[in-house]
Formats: sequence, C-alpha cells, structure tokens
Amino acid sequence: MRGPLPWLPFAALLVLVALAGCLSSGNVVFSGGRWVSDVITCVFDDRTVEHECYSDKARCKGLGSCSVKLLGQTTEIVSWKSDCLGNAITIMDGRADEARFQCGAQFREQVKCVFSGSNSVQECKAGKWGCKGTGTCLASVQGKARERLSWESPCTSTRSAPAAPAAAKPVTVVDGRNELVEFKCLGDVSEQVRCVFLRSNSVEECKSAKAACKGKGSCLATVKGARGERVFWKATCTGFALSKIDGVNESAVFKCG
Repeated sequence: MRGPLPWLPFAALLVLVALAGCLSSGNVVFSGGRWVSDVITCVFDDRTVEHECYSDKARCKGLGSCSVKLLGQTTEIVSWKSDCLGNAITIMDGRADEARFQCGAQFREQVKCVFSGSNSVQECKAGKWGCKGTGTCLASVQGKARERLSWESPCTSTRSAPAAPAAAKPVTVVDGRNELVEFKCLGDVSEQVRCVFLRSNSVEECKSAKAACKGKGSCLATVKGARGERVFWKATCTGFALSKIDGVNESAVFKCG
C-alpha cells in the first residue's frame, strides 16, 4: 500500500490560506452550498453624492457606483436595497451583474402641516417649500428620491422662554407619497405696539389688520395673534412699518416730517 502523497499537506495549507483571506475580506460573505463567485456593481443614477447599497450578504458605498464581491450558492437569489428608491435582485451564477437604483429622479408629493393648539393662521416651511393656514395647510414639494426636508413653524418658538429646550424639527423624506407633520403650537399671544410719529405735531393714526390707535407724537395699540406672525402698520402721515408678534412689546416708527 502506497503512503500519503507528499504534496497533500501543502495543498491543504493553500486551501486554508484562501479561506482565511475570504473570511477576512469585508466584501465577501459566505452562504452554504456549491460555491460560485459573483462581482455585483451597484449603479446609482445620481453622481452628486455618495450612495450605499446593501443586501443580507454585503454592502458597498460609492459615487455613481460601487462594487462588491460575493461567494454563494449557485442560483441563490440576492435582494438589494439602497438609500435611494426601489429594490434590485441578482442571482448567483459566477458572472458579474448589476443592481441599478434611481437616485436622481424627481418626485412630487404633498405635505400636510398640522398646527395643534392654534386657532389662528400659522405657517410651516422647509427650505423653499411651505404653506399657511388655520389649523392645517397643504404644501406641495418636489425633490430627489430620499431627499430629506426639515420642517419648522414660528408657532413653536418663543423669545420669552429662551431656556426652554428646542423641539426636534419634523423631517419628511421625498418618495412620491404624501406625508404629515405636526407642530405643537404655543398658542396665541398678545403684546403692545407703540406707534411713534417723528417730527409731527398733529394727531396721527396708525393701523394694521389687527389693531389701530391715534395720538400726538405716539399712541399704543394692543395686538393678539399667532407667535411669529408679522403685522404691517400704516400711518396717516407716511410710510409703513413692520412688527412681529412674539409677546414682547415693541415700536413701529414713522418719519412723518
């Protein structure tokens, strides 16, 4: 009987080295069965920022595209997702394949802003998108797939309590589906606005859509409304002035002379 072949230990060592190399690679994942090796390239149609694709076997990130190597069982189906829209499927067959994702596509949707605790006109905004309304309003937005929009409303902020922790801004993700954001408004507030008539010796009047007053030199008007709401004032002598409702008394100055 012949003894063991002298090259067998060396061959076994080579196999172990190869397996160790595969296991240590961040881009290689094993699944049981007959082995095949595939290189999957994830293709993103947006090259402005990095995108990531992933499956239960591996993941990669890149600008425009990225590639990852897999070892798996022949005919095994691998499902891929990304931070863009849609899914992709590849099949283990020992050949290179692609998983394509729509990242640069533009989507339209509507975001409903709900103003809880307010009975007056409020506003919500996210960048160039926004709307105004009493109780609720509807904003039409457009953007790239998975674009994040951070929403805010003046009704949730206050100058009279600077120590209060700021609430997290609600965020929506552009994906073509309508969404809803809610703001817990602090309620209506009132303040006094002093209209000042510079260089005038006559009785003047200043008025807005919310209040009015008359006086010589100055007069005092009380206004009430949504926190953050802007109020436009007009005087009989000249020009316009602007105030902002925040619970803090202020002045509207007119250069009459």
